[in-house]
Amino acid sequence: MVVKNARGHAFFEYGEPILKLPNYVWSAPIEFLGPEERETFERVPGGALWPEVDSRMLTRVLTGQDLMDGWVVVQDGVYRYVVAQEDLIVVRSVINEYLATEVRWSD
Repeated sequence: MVVKNARGHAFFEYGEPILKLPNYVWSAPIEFLGPEERETFERVPGGALWPEVDSRMLTRVLTGQDLMDGWVVVQDGVYRYVVAQEDLIVVRSVINEYLATEVRWSD
């Protein structure tokens, strides 16, 4: 389910259909992360790169629509995610402010 959601977010936000297997899949209860791990996880990956022109993510970045600290908030306290172009693409999500996930594809 984590990989399926990550593929959907990558396609929805960046128009990137990613059919190959991810290089990295990780999940853990967010409460088990130490302070530094949590800070690293919460930081939006990719640095100062701007999304591609005409992507949904560029519209979000420019308008701030549904964004909180760079994360897309689907339902506050229930589900949020971030998609960034780091390596090829990385998708992080938090489910019920409990489960932290990351899926990463590299070139």
